[in-house]
Parts: sequence; structure tokens; C-alpha cells
Amino acid sequence: RELSGRDWYQVRKVDTHIHHSACFTQRQLMKFIRTKMREEMDTEVMEEQGRPLKLREVFSTAGISDTDDVNAERLCCMASLGNGQHDTFGRFDVFNSKYNPFGDKRLREVFLKTDNYIGGRYLAELTKEVMESYRSQKFVYAEWRISIYGKNKEEWEKLAKWFRTYDIQCEQIRWLVQVPRLYPLFRKMGLVQN
Repeated sequence: RELSGRDWYQVRKVDTHIHHSACFTQRQLMKFIRTKMREEMDTEVMEEQGRPLKLREVFSTAGISDTDDVNAERLCCMASLGNGQHDTFGRFDVFNSKYNPFGDKRLREVFLKTDNYIGGRYLAELTKEVMESYRSQKFVYAEWRISIYGKNKEEWEKLAKWFRTYDIQCEQIRWLVQVPRLYPLFRKMGLVQN
């Protein structure tokens, strides 16, 4: 009562614990991918066996030939098996293995990574589009999480460079850097020694 003019619609909404690579809607990701297909099919986006690959080639080997192929059914970025069975939420490594656009881990590398052949440019552009949607909603905020894996000492520096290079910032977004609990898996695979 002391704050006249305040109502339910001015309550701040905060979406918490959202992993950065899943901060966008399926529709936002599909729109972004279609735009890149129309505008940048001849951009070199990765290297395979010492040979640069263009976006067109990566899509082609994934069975995606035009923008009509970019739909929710084919996109296949789900964190569960369906039927209420959430098999990925307790295991970050399982989430990562399933969260591949069009079932192709190379497209995940191209579109959803900060440290890749194109310097994480696509992910930065998509991130800025999502941030713009938050800016347009005055009372909506989010806590995004981004991971470093602890496999090498340069991870912090590379992530910081990505943030600085693309000026990734938004008043409505708070970032948390997380280190997934994958040490036992990394140790078993011989990726870390101690």
C-alpha cells in the first residue's frame, strides 16, 4: 500500500540456471540458422582434416540443403527423451552429447561454441539477439551459465576474450561461469593428470 502505482505486472521475473547454449528458444535458433543459410553459406566455418569447410558443406553433410529443412523436427535440440523422461539433467556430459543441432556435433561447434574456427562469432550474434529480446521486456531478467571445463589453462582467457571481442553485456543478464563436475570422467579418459 505504501508504494502506490505498483501492481503485479511490475514484479521482476528472473529466469535462473539457464545454460548459455540453451538460452534461446527453438524459434530463435531456427531463425538465426536460416539467416546464416541465406547470407553466409560460403563462409569458412571450420576445419576438418586440415581443410577449411564452408557452412554450405557442413550443412550438406548433415543433410540440410535449404532453409525449408530447418524445422523443429529436424533441429533436434532436446534435453530429454520425451514422455517426461529427463535423462540429461543430472549429467552434463550426456546433455552435451544430445544437444547437437540436426544431430551433428559439427553444427554445435559452429553455432554454439565460443572457441571455434570463427572465434565464436555466430554464438555472439545469436546471444546479442536474445539479449535484445530481454532488453525489450523491462521486468524480465536472467541468470545465464557458461562453462569452462578445466582441461587447459587458457580457457578463462579465451572466454574473457570472447566477451570482450563481441561486447557481450546486458543489464538484464547476470553471468555465472561454471565448471561441470566432470573431473572423474576427464581423469578416466586421461585428459587431466591430477
